[in-house]
Amino acid sequence: KNGEFAVADMNALILSLFEKGKGALIAQDCALVHSVVDEITNKMTVPLIQGLIRYIYLARDENATPKEKAEGWAFAASILPRVAHCNPSAAETIRTAMEFSPSVQSTFEYNPEQVLKALQSTYACLGVTCAEVGSFVDGNSPQCADWLLSTTSMFAFYKGDTDVTEHGKIDRDVAKIDRLVEEGQFESAKALYKTGENSRK
Repeated sequence: KNGEFAVADMNALILSLFEKGKGALIAQDCALVHSVVDEITNKMTVPLIQGLIRYIYLARDENATPKEKAEGWAFAASILPRVAHCNPSAAETIRTAMEFSPSVQSTFEYNPEQVLKALQSTYACLGVTCAEVGSFVDGNSPQCADWLLSTTSMFAFYKGDTDVTEHGKIDRDVAKIDRLVEEGQFESAKALYKTGENSRK
């Protein structure tokens, strides 16, 4: 904008995670290194999901070109192994809809909302959120809300009108802080206390 370049929010987050991982390596905090690597892997999946969502709608269009269908299949294939690990049925739904080969006449006669729903059902397992992925702005794709997708966001058999899922994960941070203190990793425990990991609110 106006000749200036900005770093995408997700790229900025990933860069900050690399710095966090660097600090963990210097501190020889192996547990934190593994945690950061997992988080980086999760966040680097976000652009692939965004690309796939775009092509879920573009490839279905009657005017879609073979190039667009092939690009859609490329995005789908890039994340299908992770999706299949989370939910084999969801992966099959996506594969059936998006698979493309010049030698095979794919009909692309699928319901985009069903394919998108299958993909969104794996967000929590993939370690991404609706807010991070966003929505394909075309006036048709349904909005996404993590707490509505979650099957674990009920408390005492009650599902509220707002999302308190992240608040409910604070026990995980407390347990990790206890473990770090027991291991004598006081700086890591202090950092986790300040920023949170599972519950950042």
